[in-house]
Amino acid sequence: MSVLITPEWPYCSYPLLVEVYNLCSFNCLYCFTRHKESWHNKASKRRERGFDEKRDILDVEMFEKIFNGDSNLNKTEQNIQKFLDKRMAVQIGGQTEPAGELELKYRKTKRLLEIFKTKGKNYPLRISLKGTAFDNQEYLRIFEGYKNASILISIISTDDKVVQKIEPNTPKVQDRFKLAKTLSQTGVDLGLRLRPIIPKFTENTIEDLFCKAKESGFKWLTVEWLRIPRTMTKSTVSRYRKLSNILGYDIIDYYKKYSDIKSNKNGYLRLKKESTIGLYKKILCLGKSVGLKVASCNKDYRCFRTFTPNCCGLPLKERSWNRMQLSYAVYLAKKKGEVYLGDILQKDSPLFQINNQDNDTKEYKRLSYGDSLIKIWNEAKHRYYPATFFPELEYIKKDNNGNHVFKYKNIGV
Repeated sequence: MSVLITPEWPYCSYPLLVEVYNLCSFNCLYCFTRHKESWHNKASKRRERGFDEKRDILDVEMFEKIFNGDSNLNKTEQNIQKFLDKRMAVQIGGQTEPAGELELKYRKTKRLLEIFKTKGKNYPLRISLKGTAFDNQEYLRIFEGYKNASILISIISTDDKVVQKIEPNTPKVQDRFKLAKTLSQTGVDLGLRLRPIIPKFTENTIEDLFCKAKESGFKWLTVEWLRIPRTMTKSTVSRYRKLSNILGYDIIDYYKKYSDIKSNKNGYLRLKKESTIGLYKKILCLGKSVGLKVASCNKDYRCFRTFTPNCCGLPLKERSWNRMQLSYAVYLAKKKGEVYLGDILQKDSPLFQINNQDNDTKEYKRLSYGDSLIKIWNEAKHRYYPATFFPELEYIKKDNNGNHVFKYKNIGV
């Protein structure tokens, strides 16, 4: 696979994304990565050529090479080094599974973890998974005492019978809870990834989910409602039709009716706040009652009654996550009343200096990510314009340099 800057970099705490494997066997019906691949025809091309170890598995030894101070680095490795020198946390498994069937065979994630812990001196990591390959003494020994590692395990419901239809080939829900309980005993930070929340399904077992999460050693949870693509390929439509049949209602029609289809210009439809607020309130109450802190990846509630603006759930005191992004701007606006571009723009950040490679932002191709962020901050028509993307922000004026200034707006939850 590859090491890349996530397409969600304008509001992401972990822009440096490491994908160990180039494919995932879980075939979750809601998977946004599969949609992107079908849209760009990558999936069919990969099927035609077949699995290739050299092309479809990351050369994880590049990280040892960087940590060792090798002077013969290519451009990609030089960019990675900029992040590693600042000890900015690396995200593993943002788009593909790092602990699934391929890991059981090749053990490349294990090797990567060993490099980060030894050569990287407990380098800060954020790992997202559904697979259970880590339920093994070889992995558990790595996580023992690894205080800079946090793991998010995805579980969207305790109704395993239905989950197995929505997430084909994934480990059973009970096995994921078992993995969590085992990992919690190593001392690693453990969060429940309640993403995506699927309307009329996830809430059916929400109380049971929270109780089992607490019993299994989770310390917090992070939530986000299902997003569906605005424009779909035939393959994507087919998957959402299958999902609709499982759920018992037409999910595409539901999102056309209750999403922000008219107000947002993004590639994905998100449910309006009035369609999610009831369950969000319930999540907050349940979290408080069982002792689980709540973080939100849902843009409507990024900083409202959450314990951190980090959508993956890491606290403010953890300094390894990226502050040069719009979620942190929301937090600062809430704290100070208003937020300026200079509050988040960090010219010493590696993200500021690297050339923009976001394929969905072609007009910014010749800019660095830092310069791209400046344009996004000031372009009211951009899909990530702060006052459009985040309901908690409102434009109020321009500063002396002509950059927009935003104030915090109570969204009334």
